[in-house]
Amino acid sequence: MLTSHALAKRYGYSGLLVTLFALMFVGPLFADGEWEALVFGVLVICTAGAAIYATGGSSRKQVTLGVLALVYVVSHIMTIQAGGEVWQTIYYWIGVAFFTSVTLALLRRILRAQSHVTGELIAGSVAVYLLLAIVFAYLFGLVDLLEPGSFAFADRAGFPDPDFYYFSLVTLTTLGYGDITPVSPMARGLAALEAVIGPVYLTVLVARLVGMHISVGSDTPGDQQ
Repeated sequence: MLTSHALAKRYGYSGLLVTLFALMFVGPLFADGEWEALVFGVLVICTAGAAIYATGGSSRKQVTLGVLALVYVVSHIMTIQAGGEVWQTIYYWIGVAFFTSVTLALLRRILRAQSHVTGELIAGSVAVYLLLAIVFAYLFGLVDLLEPGSFAFADRAGFPDPDFYYFSLVTLTTLGYGDITPVSPMARGLAALEAVIGPVYLTVLVARLVGMHISVGSDTPGDQQ
């Protein structure tokens, strides 16, 4: 029987990747609709739970992430129900803290992995990439909240998360369509930083995965002379 840690190591990355895809790509389909609040609320809860499960760390770290996730979910619900800058500011700050912690935990595990390059490991690597986009999305939202007018929008949604998810991912992949433009110095600085981190992460990731594949392959009995 597999332990919870073994299950997290075996299935956690895939589960997290699915919830991240849903949050970033399925959730925005309901933007400005009557189901927007409910759909995003469910997706936020599922993503937070999957993120904690995927880390598979010590119980102390799990408790810390659990507390952050709880505050993150509550602040998200209060932002939708009660509104106001206070709850939205808490939501963005806790979102940054929670997803940064999860990103660093997963990245540490992936870079230290010594096993074969499996589909689960690739899923974790892609999940980290999307987590980076979410972290910057909340940073962009925080900047826009604290300094209104930091971004110029061609067409802005009622609930800001879909816009910043989209802008963050476009910036991380260095596409830059131009329909959302950073205007303030802080917004431009964050966008430039994300545009640098995206390609660097992919470069390091590919090099790491290729190195693991070559290392494991060279250690097989058939390669010995």
